[in-house]
Amino acid sequence: MAQLFSTKYPNNSREVSGTVTIYRDDVVLLCDTSSAPVVINLFDIPNGFWSTQWKLYIVDNSDNASSNSITINAGTGQEINDSSSLVLNTDGSSALVRIVSDDKFLANLTTVTGGSGGGYDTIQDEGVSLTQRTTMDFVGEYVEATDTGSKTQVEVNPIVKQITNANFLSAISGGTLVSGLMYEITDPLYAESVFINALGDNIESLSAQATFLFADYNSVGDYSGVSGFSSQLGRWHGGLSVVVGSVVIWDNKHYVNLTGAIGTEPNADAVNWSVLSKSITNGYIDETCSILYNSSTNLPIVVNDLRGNEIWYNNNSNVTITQFPFGDNNIKNNVIKGDTSEIDNLCNVPFLRFDNNNCLNSVIEFSFDYQQSIAIELSCYDNFINGDASLSFSITQSISGIGVEIAKNNLQSGNISLSNILASFSSVVKVENNLCQGGQCFIGTTSIDGNNNVIVSGNTFHDECRMTVQIIDSTSNTIDIKNNVLSQASAVTFDISGLADFIGNRIDEAQGITEDFTDNDLQGGRYSILSKEQSTFRKVLDLSDSGVFNLGTLFLGAESWIGEYLLTNVDGQTISKINGGTISERPNTIINYQQLGATGLNLTFTSIATAVADDLIDNGSINGRTTLLSYTNYNDRSTFIRGGGATGFNFLRDQMVSA
Repeated sequence: MAQLFSTKYPNNSREVSGTVTIYRDDVVLLCDTSSAPVVINLFDIPNGFWSTQWKLYIVDNSDNASSNSITINAGTGQEINDSSSLVLNTDGSSALVRIVSDDKFLANLTTVTGGSGGGYDTIQDEGVSLTQRTTMDFVGEYVEATDTGSKTQVEVNPIVKQITNANFLSAISGGTLVSGLMYEITDPLYAESVFINALGDNIESLSAQATFLFADYNSVGDYSGVSGFSSQLGRWHGGLSVVVGSVVIWDNKHYVNLTGAIGTEPNADAVNWSVLSKSITNGYIDETCSILYNSSTNLPIVVNDLRGNEIWYNNNSNVTITQFPFGDNNIKNNVIKGDTSEIDNLCNVPFLRFDNNNCLNSVIEFSFDYQQSIAIELSCYDNFINGDASLSFSITQSISGIGVEIAKNNLQSGNISLSNILASFSSVVKVENNLCQGGQCFIGTTSIDGNNNVIVSGNTFHDECRMTVQIIDSTSNTIDIKNNVLSQASAVTFDISGLADFIGNRIDEAQGITEDFTDNDLQGGRYSILSKEQSTFRKVLDLSDSGVFNLGTLFLGAESWIGEYLLTNVDGQTISKINGGTISERPNTIINYQQLGATGLNLTFTSIATAVADDLIDNGSINGRTTLLSYTNYNDRSTFIRGGGATGFNFLRDQMVSA
């Protein structure tokens, strides 16, 4: 038998109760009058621009309107059926509401009646009478007709059914879910609502959709609900200029200023800031995301947004959906999950790039002093961070100019840390292209202070490696520490004050290296090798220090890998012995590092036949000059290699002297 044409998709239908604010795409509202009246508030009719196609079907779905009526309220200053409101108070009644003018709604009313000896007088479809038949057949998976003994009861299931999480769990345990029906969870955590399908009478889908009200990071929100609103300033920080009515973002929430004072972090400053409840007219942005939903905890356990971010929530994790800056167009393509992950106030970090990271079981911490003015471009991108790895910044003072870039690191059980950049730093810090895997790169426990760059670039850290560059102080020039490969080294520590240039080095199996460099250190070392074998690294030694030079003996210390020693405060002193702190055969070069003049550094050589420990031994094939002139003027130097078994003599291996 022929039937009427059908639409491709079923009509948008949902079950409602209590006071209802309609959706713009509502078609059928099935009113639950079983326990309380229903109030429906219609939208205002747009003057001169209303749609002739708009229709809204309102049905007493519980057949109980005589006890709990349905009230339909027209828009402000408008009418429905020549009144401000219309009441349906007959069991089984319904209304078809349409717009007929700029200020009038028209409701066509129907009332279903029945009796033991009668039938249906007239059946209408949207007000048009159908030919009377002796049989009525209800078809469609969302329609169910039953004979109760006193009447024929037709149940029309909504396409979307609103339900609390508690009632949804009860429906699962009781096996009363309607297979194929979409349920709207009205009270989820961290979301406004969750839309999830029933796959059976006690099985729900894992995949779902959720609506969120995100903070207005892109300054496009509607602030009509904020009394005295003046401007949206983005993330709060201590350098903002605010007035009463300024709105800022903190912890993914909106706060409005009450006093015109910047105050402190808004979540802890009720004197100057008041939090704005989440609503579209308070500037929040309504956005839909794909999620995985755990109904037992009422939590979205994964959120996928339209920017390619995939953020996982775990009860044992400090990564919470509330800490990620969803809605910021500059934050994209992140995958963050894992039980031990931690993101510290990522939503409050005012940097422009955090892209393409895959952070699994990782620690990423960003900490800034928001009491200071911040004008930086902090890039952190293309990182793969796994295991117990961490990548952290601690910027506790203001930074002027543009700066910090940490990029394309692969951290598997490795650490990269950058701490305490002072306000006087005015250029770029870069830590980039590092592969850690068991290593650590740490820069600056106290300060990175200067006018130019600090660059740590292209490093490879393996196994138990560490490289720590502490208390850097460069007042006018670049500090370059880059292209290092630490491999098997266990610990390397530099403490730098002044100029620095240490480029292209390999630190390999140099265990326990610890140096305190001062007075324009790390002047060379270009293409050097720092290992257990040899090095062209430089260290400054002050001969006025009795712990460095005493009674003709130069004490190099216990570091067997050091290659060049720059001697200051020479003043015509004579070196007859070098105590290298080890009997290993490694070359050590001594240089008269006087900055002015040509003051000589004198050497005393001893024949091997009469030599004792630490003596300087002349090499007959080398012209053993006994005076080294100023490095600044003449570039003089002598290189000794320690040998002679347990006795430990210093043999002249090479010498460069002035003509």
